[in-house]
Amino acid sequence: MTTTSYNFFTVLGNKRRIDILKQLAKCGPMTVGELTRQLNLEQSAVSHCLQTLLNYHFVNVQNSGRSRVYTINSSAVEPILELMQDHEDVHCKKCGH
Repeated sequence: MTTTSYNFFTVLGNKRRIDILKQLAKCGPMTVGELTRQLNLEQSAVSHCLQTLLNYHFVNVQNSGRSRVYTINSSAVEPILELMQDHEDVHCKKCGH
C-alpha cells in the first residue's frame, strides 16, 4: 500500500472526523461553531479535525464574512459514506459492532 493510501485510511480512521463528515452530509454547509454545538465537541477538536479533512480534500471551505463555512467534497465523500453504511448494514449488525 502506498503512503497516500495509508494516509487516506488513517484520516478516515477517526470517529470524530467521520462524525463531522456525516453531519456535513446530512445538514449541508456548517461553520465550526455549528458543528461544535451539533456534535457536542470542543471547538479546538472540531477545528483540528476540519483542518485534517481539508488537507486531504474531504471537505471544502469558503469564507463568509468572519466565518469559515465547511462543506463535504461530495464527489469524494458520499461514495465512501455509502460504502461504509452498506458494510455496516450487511456485516456489522450481525456481530453487534
